[in-house]
Amino acid sequence: MHDLLSDVLRLLRLKSCVYFLRDFSAPWAMEMPKSPFAQFHVVVRGRCIAELPDRQIEAAPGDILHFPHGQAHSLADQAGRNAVPGMHVLENPELFSEGPATSQLLCGHYEFRSDIKHPLLEQLPELVHLKSFELPASGGVENVTALLVREMNEDAPGSDAVIERLAEILLIQVLRAQLARANTPHGFLAAMTDSRLASAIKLIHSRWADKLTIDDLAATAGMSRSGFALQFKKVSEISPIAYLAKWRMWQASDILTTTGLGLARIAEMTGYDSEISFSRAFKREFGIAPGEFRRQMAS
Repeated sequence: MHDLLSDVLRLLRLKSCVYFLRDFSAPWAMEMPKSPFAQFHVVVRGRCIAELPDRQIEAAPGDILHFPHGQAHSLADQAGRNAVPGMHVLENPELFSEGPATSQLLCGHYEFRSDIKHPLLEQLPELVHLKSFELPASGGVENVTALLVREMNEDAPGSDAVIERLAEILLIQVLRAQLARANTPHGFLAAMTDSRLASAIKLIHSRWADKLTIDDLAATAGMSRSGFALQFKKVSEISPIAYLAKWRMWQASDILTTTGLGLARIAEMTGYDSEISFSRAFKREFGIAPGEFRRQMAS
């Protein structure tokens, strides 16, 4: 089975970092500035208020707060607290530790390739708030969170590696839950749940180096050429040919940074008739020539 979500996360080179599992005694508040990383917080025990520039969210035990675009925010036991910078909280474990603990939070971030703007992640809202009672009945998220907490508490050999992998699994479970509860007919997540459009995306992901046409994609989706093109763009918010071109260039960038193959060979591998046409297409996507891209990534 061709797994679209795994395709995307593999290409983006998902990497996690867990900051801490911390007890907080009231009153407490910490502030996270705008970040290049996707940040997450799991409310293990107690409650907290998440404040964004335009709203407040109350998070209960078991809730997950995911900020896909690194939106600035603060967390506190009550709204209106004077917040301490998150880095200061990270560097001072004794902070907010006087008195009985009212909340326990697990916090961290995710890193992705910054040069690739995939619509799957780009179209996510500023905040994904997964409430514990909304999580899938299978308990996948709940189980991963419990394992993370245990590893953080036990500090066993190899725990750092286990914690990183579990945090990555947690993100996948969060995306699954977001996919399951998606109630919008638009966006790349919606396209992935549409069996006809998903078939076309799978074809792009598996045969991106071939000279695929809109007719090939429409036939795979079982739709007319015009109907398919219109529906794909309407739902995913990107045209099928534009997505094919981007996916092809993203794969080319991966080859550039992981192999020493020459540009002519990479052009051939990615379905271009010449190095010149490949270089032009690459520059349209990344803003620089493939050779310069390779040098920058190497440095």
